[in-house]
Amino acid sequence: MLGIRQHTKLVATETPCLNQGRGRNANLCAERDLLLIHRYYFYTRLFPLRLAYDAIITQLQKEFHLSNKRIVDVIKDNDDELKKIVQSPPTANMLSKKFPHYNWKIKTENLIQINRK
Repeated sequence: MLGIRQHTKLVATETPCLNQGRGRNANLCAERDLLLIHRYYFYTRLFPLRLAYDAIITQLQKEFHLSNKRIVDVIKDNDDELKKIVQSPPTANMLSKKFPHYNWKIKTENLIQINRK
């Protein structure tokens, strides 16, 4: 087992980058927020069942691994983007092309599971 000194020698860098920001990557957060807004639109407008607001937020929490409060904050912060989406509504096929890594076709088993929770 390595001691702390040996570990530090192995992972130490010469000089830390002074311009390197700390925290989350703003571009990745913006992309995530855009996807979250589209997913929220999907559940409110395109989803076959009418889900309650809290059920939609809970589903988004499971998909994005964020707290309910953070999801609500993202939706509020991106209100203008949501309005743009509502003004020119995308279809499920359009969303599938824009975000191919998400499933925009919901199977009946998933509908029952989400509706029960």
